[in-house]
Amino acid sequence: MLASIYKALGVERGEGKMVALLVTQSFFIGVFNINLVVAAETMFLQAFEPDMIGLAYMFSGVAGIIMAAIYSKLQSAMKFSTLAFFNFLTIAAATAGIWYGLTISDNKWLIFGLFLMMGPLLLIPIVGFSGMVLRMFSLRQGKRLFGLVDSGMVFGIIIVGFALPVLLKMLDSIKDLLLISAGGLFIALLFQLIISKIYNVDENQETEEKKDEQEEKGDDGYLKIFTDPYIRMMALFVAVTMVALFFVQYSFLAVTKAQYPEEVDLAGFLSSFTAAMMILSFLIKTFVYSKLVKTYGLKVTFLILPLILGLFTVGAVISGHLFGFDPAESNFLFFFLLVALSKLFSVALKEAIQNPSFKILYQSLDKKIRFGIQAKIDGVINEVAASVAGGVLAIIALISFIGLIHYSYILVFIIGAWAWISIKLYTEYQDSLKS
Repeated sequence: MLASIYKALGVERGEGKMVALLVTQSFFIGVFNINLVVAAETMFLQAFEPDMIGLAYMFSGVAGIIMAAIYSKLQSAMKFSTLAFFNFLTIAAATAGIWYGLTISDNKWLIFGLFLMMGPLLLIPIVGFSGMVLRMFSLRQGKRLFGLVDSGMVFGIIIVGFALPVLLKMLDSIKDLLLISAGGLFIALLFQLIISKIYNVDENQETEEKKDEQEEKGDDGYLKIFTDPYIRMMALFVAVTMVALFFVQYSFLAVTKAQYPEEVDLAGFLSSFTAAMMILSFLIKTFVYSKLVKTYGLKVTFLILPLILGLFTVGAVISGHLFGFDPAESNFLFFFLLVALSKLFSVALKEAIQNPSFKILYQSLDKKIRFGIQAKIDGVINEVAASVAGGVLAIIALISFIGLIHYSYILVFIIGAWAWISIKLYTEYQDSLKS
């Protein structure tokens, strides 16, 4: 029976145990993810006005750049299995430390610090997990299994997301979700130890180090990102994606706070909404992604998210003008729904289609630079874009006549650039395969 399940999922002989361990580990990363997000966003929106979101994202990006740069540097200086262990341990300990700080102090700037660090705390474990998956799968395996492995994280978010409204009634405070979050990542750490013991995830790194003694080391520095056309387009694609999604996130949090002013209601909505996003992501990843790639190729998988997000954004602009976008207006619900749908589909499609497709792009890079470039793009470039997006949002918030609908106007232009970069990226990918 188990063999039949593996066959249906596209898992070949000898891959079952490896996939099962990775899926389970990603499940607990998902548990860490949703508890941290719901706690941080709920407490922030209760303590601060939405105008502070951009400022927090700007400093969050700076913190993420520093953490990602440190991770990238350590990746080339130590064995990956050792780095992955300390990666999970440090983030789990930091999350638990923030929880402890909030239990002994009611200073709202601690909440600001939590929201500021939320992005980097979420990013680094995922970068580490992605790096391990890249080391364990070949290009052929990756096309079949990247989506399946990531589904564990989706499933963890779904289960916890629907359980949180009930769990919140049992907890003394929203901040206690941080302790559950740290526990989830600690369990993921235990699976990291098991995987490292069974599978030699350092094998490729050790092999390349031996080769480097005999031949010139590959150039995976930051200059390579700007000089290599293919890698440059990968970096631009990640950057514009992040900027677009930050604009979506800002609008979503602003309208959600207006719609759900009470803390428990807000946390309950955020958790259930996140679970719904992951259900949609899981369905798309399970039943659509593979067929989409096989039938239409990577070009369509990169274009589908900006096109669909563009439709909802234009819809939000039209709705805002027809029915109103001010929370005080009676028809604000229409604008809220379209902004929420933008958030729903942007996250679901990114997780289910764009992320697995983007992992494939790394496989066409030379092994000597693949892992270094992956850490820099998924880490540093990602956080630079987050910081820029946060800075832009903070500046826009200072302009008095700017309303929620104007963020949608700006987003339309960002999505246009995103679609153009997607087409250019696919062209460079084809050239890289030929070379």
